[in-house]
Amino acid sequence: MGAFALAHAALSHAVLTLAGSVESLWLQGLIILVGNVFAVVMEGLLVYVQTTRLVLFEFFTRFLRADGRLFRPAHGREPGERRAKQA
Repeated sequence: MGAFALAHAALSHAVLTLAGSVESLWLQGLIILVGNVFAVVMEGLLVYVQTTRLVLFEFFTRFLRADGRLFRPAHGREPGERRAKQA
């Protein structure tokens, strides 16, 4: 949670700094509005990626059983086999 709060604070600071650099009050409001929408979208994307990571790599690995068979390609070299040097 601390990293999410730090990311939110950094995005908010960047938006407010950018808004403070213009003279027009209307443009400042527009920059703050667009900046906040951008921050919400980026934070939503961050939460989506972290949730997907948790589900795929920490939840599903509890049920993974590695009792399959070794992959053997249909054509080509065997795994670990080196290419023959061509003259």
